[in-house]
Amino acid sequence: MIQGPNVKKLIIYKMSRDMVPDGGGFQDAIKSLITPGNIGKVAKEATKWVEEVIQLVKTAPDNPHKTDEEIAGVILDKIEEKKDALHKPDIINGKRNGRKPFLNPTQPN
Repeated sequence: MIQGPNVKKLIIYKMSRDMVPDGGGFQDAIKSLITPGNIGKVAKEATKWVEEVIQLVKTAPDNPHKTDEEIAGVILDKIEEKKDALHKPDIINGKRNGRKPFLNPTQPN
């Protein structure tokens, strides 16, 4: 597999997710980084995962994307969309971070 910029970004994203366990913090990240051989091991696993995911997408019958770069780019876009959706307050529906809804002057109370 040729690793263009999007494929490399996806591998690095996967590595960052795998290096720190869910709920882990700064100390867990440091521990992962200083553990001998860990970065190489995680890099190999992440690369293999990305290659497998891209191959699965390529073989999907309704897949319009042809290149590894294009597929990785679409995956990265979807990740960003999800991150944006998780970090924006939902003001449209009158909610903000689980608190009481804001009053919406365009809708009756």
